[in-house]
Amino acid sequence: MLERCLSAVTCKLIAVSRSEGELMRSLRLCRPGKLTVIQNGVVIPAQAAANGRNNGRFTVLSMTRFNYQKNAELLIPIIECLKESGRLQDFQFILLGTGPGEAQPKADVERRGLGAHVTFYGAVPNPGDFLRTASCYLSTSRWEGMPLAVLEAMANGIPVVASDVVGNHDVVTHGVTGFLYDLSCPDAAAGYLVALADRCDLWQRLSEAARDQAVARFTVERMASETAQIYWAVCGIRAPGKSALEARESDG
Repeated sequence: MLERCLSAVTCKLIAVSRSEGELMRSLRLCRPGKLTVIQNGVVIPAQAAANGRNNGRFTVLSMTRFNYQKNAELLIPIIECLKESGRLQDFQFILLGTGPGEAQPKADVERRGLGAHVTFYGAVPNPGDFLRTASCYLSTSRWEGMPLAVLEAMANGIPVVASDVVGNHDVVTHGVTGFLYDLSCPDAAAGYLVALADRCDLWQRLSEAARDQAVARFTVERMASETAQIYWAVCGIRAPGKSALEARESDG
């Protein structure tokens, strides 16, 4: 209701993914002419990450808020599937972030004796360090807008295993840059993790494709440029060209 009311006095609305834009249109949150899709972008590192392993184990990274949307509790059945198949010893899970639901997954990990395979780091000032040493990025979200953490993983050449939901399926191309799984099938997520851990050729192919797609579609420069164009249009001012920008810089 609040979004409907505010849209009446809003000049332009930005959806950060195509699926989010389609959802806004289906809910009729604004007139079609007010809505623009500008996909999120991230800084592309100079080099791709290595296939990080911790003591020889395949390192699975999640950067999350511990709340209903991010659905971190799904991590437990995924890990249990690996345990039941006799593969858990090959994996190390790293979770970054905090949130109101943080206590429950921590308690579940301790109660099930999974602590040797799961590390909670909380809020960290240097998530890039973890990205550079990860083997795979795992998303368990119930929905997204367009997930920056997934984009950052792809920009680092890290294959993604993600829930097949709004936002995630706008970014991850199944079987090309990563894998998408149904939220009701943690065993499918576990299977994709095993496939990436076992097949170096598959990991390398998805790694290269993920980084290529991030470079082609999800740069922060592209996002900033498209957003600036919207601001100029709303203000009724023609966007300055290169010569105007150079003149402004030379004038101090």
